[in-house]
Order: sequence, then C-alpha cells, then structure tokens
Amino acid sequence: MQFFYPLIHNSDMQKLTNAILKQCTFLFITLIALNFSSKGQLSANFSATPTSGCSPQIVNFTDLSTGNPIEWRWDLGNGTTSFLQNPSATYFTAGQYSIKLVIKDINGSSDSITRTQYINIFAIPVVNFSATPTSGCAPLTVQFTDQSNAGSSVINEWLWDFGDGTTGTGQNPSHIYSAPGNYNVTLRTTTTSGCSKTLTKNNFIQAGN
Repeated sequence: MQFFYPLIHNSDMQKLTNAILKQCTFLFITLIALNFSSKGQLSANFSATPTSGCSPQIVNFTDLSTGNPIEWRWDLGNGTTSFLQNPSATYFTAGQYSIKLVIKDINGSSDSITRTQYINIFAIPVVNFSATPTSGCAPLTVQFTDQSNAGSSVINEWLWDFGDGTTGTGQNPSHIYSAPGNYNVTLRTTTTSGCSKTLTKNNFIQAGN
C-alpha cells in the first residue's frame, strides 16, 4: 500500500506563514487595544441619599464607578475615611461637606472624583420659652415668650400646647387659663430648613382658685 502526500511548494509555505503572522499580529493588536480600552473605562462616580437633612443625619453612599474597580477610598468630609464600596456616615454638626472617592482597578490604575459641598446638614433648633406670670388665680392670663435659637437657620413655625386641651401658633402668644390646675406647656419649633424640636415644661403654669 502506498501513501500519497500533497506537495507544498515553497511559495505556498511562504503564503501560509504570512497569513499566520498576519492573524497573530491582528490578535496581539486586538488584545492590546482591549487592555487599553478597559483601563480607559475606569471612571469614579457616586451618589448619596439624602444629600441634605437635619443633624444628626445618616447618609448612605453608593458607588457608581465604571471600569471594574476593586479598591475604594472615601473621604466623607467629617473626618471619617472608609474603604467600603458603599459606606454610610452620620453627620452630627451643621455645615456643608465635600466628598472624595478614589478607586483602583486590578491593573493598579486609579481615578478620583470630588463633589464640593455635596452634603448639607442643618442645625436643629434649641427650644426654650418663658411665661409671665407662671402662677396666679384663675382665670389667669399668661404671656408666653419664645426664646428658641435656630443656629444658622430661621424659625418660621411655632406650635404651642398649653396643657388645657388647647393649642396655639405664633411666636409669642398669650393664653387664658379658665380653670384651676397645674398645666404642662409644650412648644414645637420648625425652621425654614425643615428641622424641628420640641420642649415640654411640666407643671409650668399653676392656676389657683
């Protein structure tokens, strides 16, 4: 039995070799391009919820970066640093906070983003009030005076509970206590930033017979 093998001329071998080299070169260039493309896609980005609120305010951060980062470093603006992908932070002091995120990928490439004054925290008002007189015979007319402090904001709402089943609004109301008794008085103040605080003074008004 005889076997016959196809003859490959030198010119054909050269063509085959050139074709293989072209394919390898194309594959090599494609891999390099994909590698650079992957590095170029690394882009830091994030969001936060909420971005404003009354102290103390918990803020949750969400990493929105692209390019498959594997490391995260957050400067949360309040002295806190986090290496979590999606951290949270509590802001106790009123003010504006800038947030910075630095990311790295598996190749060691990095990117960063800073959002200036991104988190806005508003102060809760410090509630206080006085009254004149605080004791006397019923019917007793009492003048209330708001002594609250709103910090960097402005108080624009007052809600009074006079303790005898009636309520009032306004910064400095007056009220008549018709029946004898000891009355708890409550004041709730709200600022233009939407921050509220309540104070109750027990047995604050004493109306006698």
